[in-house]
Amino acid sequence: MTIATGFKYRDGILLCADREITEGASKYSRSKVFGEQIGPDVSLGFSFSGAMNYAVMAIQGIIAVVKSSHLTSHAQIWLAIKDTIHEIYSDSIGRLPEYQQETFQFSLLVAVWADGQRKLYTTENTAITEESDYRCIGIGRDLAKYLITSIGCEGSDRMPLKSAEIVSLRILDHVKENVPGCGKEMDALIMDSCGVITRKTHRDYRFELKMLDAYDSIAMLLFPFAVEMDMPEREREVGFQIAAQAYYRKLSLARSERLAEQQEKEGNDEEE
Repeated sequence: MTIATGFKYRDGILLCADREITEGASKYSRSKVFGEQIGPDVSLGFSFSGAMNYAVMAIQGIIAVVKSSHLTSHAQIWLAIKDTIHEIYSDSIGRLPEYQQETFQFSLLVAVWADGQRKLYTTENTAITEESDYRCIGIGRDLAKYLITSIGCEGSDRMPLKSAEIVSLRILDHVKENVPGCGKEMDALIMDSCGVITRKTHRDYRFELKMLDAYDSIAMLLFPFAVEMDMPEREREVGFQIAAQAYYRKLSLARSERLAEQQEKEGNDEEE
């Protein structure tokens, strides 16, 4: 089970996914984002939902074709993705008994940097489409799409990276809380405007997650002051001031903890 999101932000592409893998009755943690810079002209990033083994087989196959054939254009890479997916479905999944085939289906999010441009593709069964701004895949995709729409994130290709990261954190946290089968920590892959790939884990977003928790608690504190129409304005102002003070206390604590972590890391680096 999976929730994975792909956002075209202003200068690149951000892929995020939970880490929970379910195989039969067992569950364990494993990254669902992959990336590879293939020389100076091409970079590929992936996430998946569905049957892990077939999805990873497809990802490895696409990378192998791009490398061995020295593909450098979006048109060539699009064909490599399409042909690899079709081959797996026709030669492997399609040969299974019909009642088993749905169990082994998978979807991919594919970030491609080539021709000096970035593109985001989605595969579903044997279909491949280019996305203009974002796409969600996996069992939690309907809730994720609803959340993205409700906070007005269509046109994410105009957002800076930090905004895209915050939106992804918020969406994945909500989906993991409300959709069975989506869980564990989150991994992210960032592909910038030059095709350079950076990977992040849940630990890299601890400060942002604390701020999101603080935001939720302050929003609940503000709610009665915002909706009670007959409340005296002075009382409403006091309520807003209390909420703001509570938020800045949480912000100051989170910043102090982050500074202490950075200082501890620098001290460890000096000792080494």
